[in-house]
Amino acid sequence: MERDELAGWLRLTLTPGVGNGAARRLLAAFGLPPAIFRQSEGTLAQCVTSAQAQALCQVPPGLAQQLETTWAWLQGAAPEGAARVLLTLGDARYPQALLETEDPPLVLYGIGPPALWAVNPFPAGRCLAIVGSRNPRHRARTTRGNSRAHCMRRGSPSCPGWRWGWMRRRTRGRWKAP
Repeated sequence: MERDELAGWLRLTLTPGVGNGAARRLLAAFGLPPAIFRQSEGTLAQCVTSAQAQALCQVPPGLAQQLETTWAWLQGAAPEGAARVLLTLGDARYPQALLETEDPPLVLYGIGPPALWAVNPFPAGRCLAIVGSRNPRHRARTTRGNSRAHCMRRGSPSCPGWRWGWMRRRTRGRWKAP
């Protein structure tokens, strides 16, 4: 993914008041995020509320820092040779089963063996989803890390869908090598 495209996806996910439903309507109407942000407020208001259209015309606070952090994470070395990816709704590697849910996340941050990210890492019938708290206790964090490491050793990717706090978790050492 190019840096400009990443900036567009981050801007779309960080825009206050614009949820996944509104974002999907915008994507359907205008295509990828950079095309959305080239639209006028009036044109955007044909797909979303006027308040959302106004918000989309403003750069969200913290976007530049989030872009730098995410870009550095994607370009950086992952443990044990794993590859880091950002999967978006339009990516052919995005899990089909998740895409068919009522409210799929716009982006997924993934870590896994490079060979799996080169093809569809989530074939039908071979997916595992773990849903948990955004504020887990120590035991849950440990279990999550152990589960991720086990999946990585077996050749399965790890693809958390959280939007907030992933960098904080990473910097606390939660992305240890399997």
